[in-house]
Amino acid sequence: MKLHLEKFGKTLISRELGSEAFKAFQVTLRELPKDEDLEIDFSGVLM
Repeated sequence: MKLHLEKFGKTLISRELGSEAFKAFQVTLRELPKDEDLEIDFSGVLM
């Protein structure tokens, strides 16, 4: 599975924004099969 962080915002530079993004995809993470890899794509996100 590939997770595109850009869909949660282009400037995820604070703990608050990161926490909101994490909460938004927690359900998806829980449903991810244990044998499936997770790729986090930071393209388009300012750091």
